Amino acid sequence: MKRLGFLALMLCAPPVLAQQSDPMALQRCIWSCLANSPGAHSAVYHQCVSRLCTEPQYQPQVVTPAPMAPGWSAGMAADGQTWSAGLAVPDGGGQGFYFQCIPGRDSYLMLYGLKAREGVFQLSIDGRVYPLAFHGRRGELTSDLPASAPFLNLLGQGHALSIVDPDGAYRASYSLLNAHGAIWQVRAACGG
Repeated sequence: MKRLGFLALMLCAPPVLAQQSDPMALQRCIWSCLANSPGAHSAVYHQCVSRLCTEPQYQPQVVTPAPMAPGWSAGMAADGQTWSAGLAVPDGGGQGFYFQCIPGRDSYLMLYGLKAREGVFQLSIDGRVYPLAFHGRRGELTSDLPASAPFLNLLGQGHALSIVDPDGAYRASYSLLNAHGAIWQVRAACGG
């Protein structure tokens, strides 16, 4: 009888800390916390990650979302060859999220001004998470993405975007207001 009680207790117990040596176990734990919370910006999410997924020293870098800008815009960048659609956070800190392309060359997403390490970021559109790898080869964190990529359609159909860095820390939120029109304008200019 004692064994059955112990087994029942183990089945009802919360998951143990994800092992740092198994990155996929850690990632699944983080995704589980995100799925069972109001979003990456919430204290519930960060407490879950802290309690279940990482070592006790986990501390989110940002707990509350940044104010959202009124909407996306599109146009030619100052270099005269790059088309850009996106928006900057309204706090004047210089951070922003952009889809950029140079016709006939490359296109990519950019996390402008975000000081974080390269790796797989979790981009959450209205609560649905999409992992994308970002690198620093262009001087900012960018993710190569063709102008015809279906992910751009998802951005254009969404309401809000939240970003979680490779370490599981919430980093920013952006409005997707007017994203559809701005992305469409840039895609058309780049032949996507």
